Amino acid sequence: MCLTNNYAQYGMKGCNVKIDGIRVGTSWETSVLAPISSTKSTSLLSNLIQLECSPNPFYQSTTFAFQIPQNGLVKINILNASGLVVRELLNETMESGNHKIELNANDLPTGLYHCAIQHNGLVISKRIIHL
Repeated sequence: MCLTNNYAQYGMKGCNVKIDGIRVGTSWETSVLAPISSTKSTSLLSNLIQLECSPNPFYQSTTFAFQIPQNGLVKINILNASGLVVRELLNETMESGNHKIELNANDLPTGLYHCAIQHNGLVISKRIIHL
């Protein structure tokens, strides 16, 4: 994508454009982001969802342990290798903290799957193998 700004020669003070998370500035100084400091990265990590699966690979069932940083809607879906949802495991409002949910996969064919957890706009995925 190309943005053409015919008014750049006049300084464009206060101009701020974002396209799909890409920052566009009016000068070199405003276009380059400062490096993330350790305090910023620590606060970013505290807002992340955590997801573990045990056992993995699994035969009949596996347990997902997940942690959410704040109260909100949590959706957990199991997707096949093509990315199609084969099971909705969870879709409810939950409190922040640690949680567990079990997947009984007796009716699923063996193969590669992904467990996707969505919470407050964040989505993470873990690859799981059903033997």
